[in-house]
Amino acid sequence: RDLVRKPSAPESTAIAVADDAKALARRLYWLFDEAPVAIVLLDLHANMSDCNGAFLKMLGLHKDDVLARPFSDRLAVEDQSDANAQLSKVVMGIMRAAHLEVRLASVGGREVTASLYASRMEDAFGEVTGLIVHFIDTTEHKHLEVQFAQSQKMQSTRPLAGGIAHGFHNLPTPMVGFCGLL
Repeated sequence: RDLVRKPSAPESTAIAVADDAKALARRLYWLFDEAPVAIVLLDLHANMSDCNGAFLKMLGLHKDDVLARPFSDRLAVEDQSDANAQLSKVVMGIMRAAHLEVRLASVGGREVTASLYASRMEDAFGEVTGLIVHFIDTTEHKHLEVQFAQSQKMQSTRPLAGGIAHGFHNLPTPMVGFCGLL
């Protein structure tokens, strides 16, 4: 008999809210896990509490290698102090968000360069619960910049080498002329 009774008004409201929450959770899962941008959630101790597939793919890691581990372990040693300072400012509310370039250690000793964007996560009462960090892989872009700079150096040495060659060619000309006169 209880199985077929209709829910009362407060119960039906609670069921509708729960259904809405489930629908929202499915959408947020899609926005988080299926995002093309690498995303990491940090707790207030800067430990990684969650990450999406793009982050794991970017570094070639498995989720077990990341969760509950310090975020600074993934950063290059040279970038750790600057990143920690910037993230602390965001948590304390001194800065709304942080943007910086970092290098991340990847599988096989490969180094990934990325633009890091960090902002606060807050609960319903406005209390900071952690940080959400987005990464855009800029490794290929950095390699292209280095190649372009090298190309520019090579182009600037070409006129110098040509000038030197002409200078050496011009020195023997008067000598050959004077030898002919002698």
